[in-house]
Amino acid sequence: MNVLNYRDWQDTCDTLHMILQMLGKVKLAKMPPQPEWKHCVLHITASGFTTGLIPGGAESVEVSVDVLAACVIVRSTSGECAQFPLVDGQSVADYYAQLMDALRHVEHSASICTIPQEVYLTDDFDKQTKAVDFDHRAAKDYFRMCLVAHDALTRFSSAYRGKKIAPSLFWGTFDLTTVLFSGAPKPFPGKGVIEETAFDEQLVEFGFWPGDPSAPDPALFVMAYPFITQELSSEDVSPKEAFFSKEKGEFFLPLSALATTAGAGFEPAEVMTKFFEDAFRVVTTAEEWDNLEWLTKPLH
Repeated sequence: MNVLNYRDWQDTCDTLHMILQMLGKVKLAKMPPQPEWKHCVLHITASGFTTGLIPGGAESVEVSVDVLAACVIVRSTSGECAQFPLVDGQSVADYYAQLMDALRHVEHSASICTIPQEVYLTDDFDKQTKAVDFDHRAAKDYFRMCLVAHDALTRFSSAYRGKKIAPSLFWGTFDLTTVLFSGAPKPFPGKGVIEETAFDEQLVEFGFWPGDPSAPDPALFVMAYPFITQELSSEDVSPKEAFFSKEKGEFFLPLSALATTAGAGFEPAEVMTKFFEDAFRVVTTAEEWDNLEWLTKPLH
């Protein structure tokens, strides 16, 4: 697994992020709402990411980004299909226009909000006209990081008996995440459409994030809601490079640390899984989760 620093593939990362936001917004526009935005997350596939099947009465549609083949595919249940490549010299505005054309071609037009969300980029999709290179090799390296993280998140969360969101791509913040809920209602005390929907129950979120301009190192994170304001010790969280940020109220493990952990029989997903397990135990103990013994009772 090649660990990519965000600065090494910024243009490609931002472009891919914008395209995946478009997919998420199409799904958001067409799906019945579910708590915690579960209705509009994207799912990982063997070659990239997908909306999954979006119901449309007698007709349904699926939109996918095939990272390995560097293309976007729009396919309807009627058998209609349209696709376009991810190539050098295109802009986000070009990709937006091609996606809307592809949806019209398969008779599943969509009207979406073109303003990027939860990201430093603020221009509407159709106003991002700068042509950029698309580094296919870097995109594939990013996807491999996602696959390893998905493996670890699945291993970690599979036996959890409570409500959860399976490992999914949250396209706003661009993190591949699983969420475990305690079952306790905890309505968000502030304002904000995103926050009020995302934070309505006690939860812990576990994920992989590829970095951004202010923090370019890709990392794993563990975040609790209600947000943690106390200092938590990382003494019992492995590997040793893991740390708790009181400023963020989260545990972090930089992916670059995995290189220092390598040894005979080293499996990155196993190290990631152990990090999630350790941090979960520390957080839920500090937050005094009820019924934890039952929620984490091993399966047989």
